[in-house]
Amino acid sequence: MRRWRRQLIVVEGKRTGLPAPGPPPSLFVGNTPALSHAYYRTLYAHVGEPVSVFYVHATPFVVVNDSGAVRTVLSGSGGVFIKPRYFGYRSAAVRAAVDADNALCSATAEDGSPVGGGGPATRRVLLHLLDANLPLVCKALEALLASFPLQPPAASDVPATVVSAAVDAQPRVTMAVVALNLRLLFEVGTGLPGSNNPTAAAAAARIGVAGAEFARRMVNPARVITAPLAGLSYAAAVVGLVRLGRRLVSAVDDLPADHWVGAWVGAAAPVAKLGKVVGLLMASSQTVPTSVLWLLHLLDIHPAARARIAAEAASVLGGVAVQEPLSADKAAAAVAAAAAAKGPRWWHPDGVAALERLPYTEAVVKETLRLYPPFPLIARVATTDTVLGGVAIPARTPVYVLPWLLHRNAAHYPNPHTFDPDRWLPAVGGARVAGGAPSEWVYTPFGRGPRACAGAAVALTELKVAALAACVDWRYGVGWGEGKAPGVYPALGVVPAGIQVVRTH
Repeated sequence: MRRWRRQLIVVEGKRTGLPAPGPPPSLFVGNTPALSHAYYRTLYAHVGEPVSVFYVHATPFVVVNDSGAVRTVLSGSGGVFIKPRYFGYRSAAVRAAVDADNALCSATAEDGSPVGGGGPATRRVLLHLLDANLPLVCKALEALLASFPLQPPAASDVPATVVSAAVDAQPRVTMAVVALNLRLLFEVGTGLPGSNNPTAAAAAARIGVAGAEFARRMVNPARVITAPLAGLSYAAAVVGLVRLGRRLVSAVDDLPADHWVGAWVGAAAPVAKLGKVVGLLMASSQTVPTSVLWLLHLLDIHPAARARIAAEAASVLGGVAVQEPLSADKAAAAVAAAAAAKGPRWWHPDGVAALERLPYTEAVVKETLRLYPPFPLIARVATTDTVLGGVAIPARTPVYVLPWLLHRNAAHYPNPHTFDPDRWLPAVGGARVAGGAPSEWVYTPFGRGPRACAGAAVALTELKVAALAACVDWRYGVGWGEGKAPGVYPALGVVPAGIQVVRTH
């Protein structure tokens, strides 16, 4: 009788011949029920293993937790591990484009630095783009933060809470960041939130639907059959994003010759260019909104960090923290002034270079990305039979790097669940690698290796600006739809589900 699944076996070390580490799978369904209902808790139970194996129905779900195994997978190892063909890669043209891109990435893998997109020359062009557009980034994010509803002061005998005026903050933030990045990356729209921008609104909604359903299907592919309505919404969102991608490809073709996106996309074939453009929009518009909201949550519960950012801004940039609450009229005037001016009150003529002189602000951003990494998982597939962490990996087996697991592993970070920005500050006598971790390969908020996120510098710049605006110009209160903040284990996709934000100053 044929086995119902491909059982992976340990082939090295004391456990040779035994099943790979991981929970025992149930017949036919594997570990799918546990992953669907308690995803991170189920995975975290085996975080101490270099490689652990779960089963999504009959398919192995291989998770790497060891820095050496992570490097092997994300570096590509000369083509042994490549980007998988996700749902919908049935077109021969799409498959050819993906295969060509995989071959190129395998051939150009170098040191695994977390900056993709064509080498030092392209990165210099990206920094130039950020410098030129930093005023827009500042205006857009300040206007976003100022748009949250103002909470009236609580009576002295009533505890301060987020009031009913608060609404789910995630759609508002996603819409604003999509509008900003459409302008920044593709020169489409104004880049400012609140303006009449149906393109940004539609794109934000489609990105939310497609991203959420994609994550669910990774854990439970049977949703294709068991959740037909979600499948229809997913298909509609994907079709809408492809149509938008075609428009953005035309916009890229019209960009100036020295624009970073044009240089990064390069002279690719039409299908490959479409894939790069849609991927860039998805990545930039999924990562920053969730990270901004987690950042606001952490600053809300750690006022000392908020005060240190404000003090650092005052010292380095000349910013002055807001002391008095702003009325609705004053807040509206402040937003209008920010939109009309070159930049916020803490604006510095050195631009992006000035942001590099804010080590504590950067440390808070990096610690936010460690605790709540924006990419829920990074997928690769083995092209040939190989061994990973002592486990035999057959060809065509999917292998996953989960940043949240790496970042919460006590073997990599002391007190891994504790918010500690100081772990990123230079250690006495020298620089500190990856927040004190033993290897840079276990800090992967934007991936590592030749397929690291090309726009990581864009995300980091936007998050630093958001941190400054939140600590210098405004004050916030954060609440949650179910009345309490999430615990150690976040929702699928590390999304801040149900987060509510109000301005308190």
